[in-house]
Amino acid sequence: MREIISLNGKWAFTKQAEVALTGIDEKWETVDVPHCWNAVDGQDGGNDYFRGSCIYKKTISKTMVEGEEIYLEICGANSSADVYLNGKALAHHDGGY
Repeated sequence: MREIISLNGKWAFTKQAEVALTGIDEKWETVDVPHCWNAVDGQDGGNDYFRGSCIYKKTISKTMVEGEEIYLEICGANSSADVYLNGKALAHHDGGY
């Protein structure tokens, strides 16, 4: 039987992309997704909004059963996304959605 688990809550977030493959720092912001890091500075009319890369990380505990398959659905990651599991690159996508 298929089980659907929402992973939308409690993601660690940072605008310091250079720490991509290191652990999660306690200084990182906790956010729920969907999330927009330009929700404030992108609307202030100053044309000074952040245009760099950001990192979202989440620790997921799941015991795998032999023969079990797990699918991860990401409904929107704009404009470029890299997905890792345990430090191993799983997917890369360029484009809005």
